[in-house]
Amino acid sequence: YYLQKASEIGHELAGSLEVDEVLDLFIEKTCKMLPVDYAYILKVIEGNKLQVIRYFSKEKGFVENSIILDSDEGIAGRVRSTGQALLFSTKKEILAVSKGHLPDSVESALCVPVIRNDKVVSVIALTSKRRRSFEKYQLTIVDLLASYFAVAVENARHHEETKNKSERCALTGLYNYSYFEQVLEKEFTLLKRHHIDSLSLILLDIDHF
Repeated sequence: YYLQKASEIGHELAGSLEVDEVLDLFIEKTCKMLPVDYAYILKVIEGNKLQVIRYFSKEKGFVENSIILDSDEGIAGRVRSTGQALLFSTKKEILAVSKGHLPDSVESALCVPVIRNDKVVSVIALTSKRRRSFEKYQLTIVDLLASYFAVAVENARHHEETKNKSERCALTGLYNYSYFEQVLEKEFTLLKRHHIDSLSLILLDIDHF
């Protein structure tokens, strides 16, 4: 069952062409498959620090959070430094490693590295309010999903970079006619469907530009 679900999620991730969409889809699907109360995606940034780029609470949904941790801080730091997935079955196990960034209600957790080109680029942490909420085979499934996730993020990033280059003038960095045409068509569609009430357009001519 879990292998089938993981495969389905992998295919959905592969079809996402924006990095933010990949991040949100991964968390939404994984939290439906597993008993997760809080989910985190942390990205390795300059200086090998970890920054929370997605935080999901079962009660509140996606919540703004940009905490930055040291490279070896907390359970995410332990996973980043070792490159190994970890499973915590009790609060006692978590407190032995955690630095207090997790909610007090967390009783169990699993944490996996996202590896690209033999380097840990991100860390995924899933936590629960119940003790022994996760099994070892579920840790293996999330570890597998992390591989799908890594490829999907990389592909989406390449797509965004290519799209950005095709929409901007290489000399000035300004949006070109192709981008303008796409946006105008999109806005007219919103207008026709009554998602917006009005549409205005300003054209400016810059002499000798």
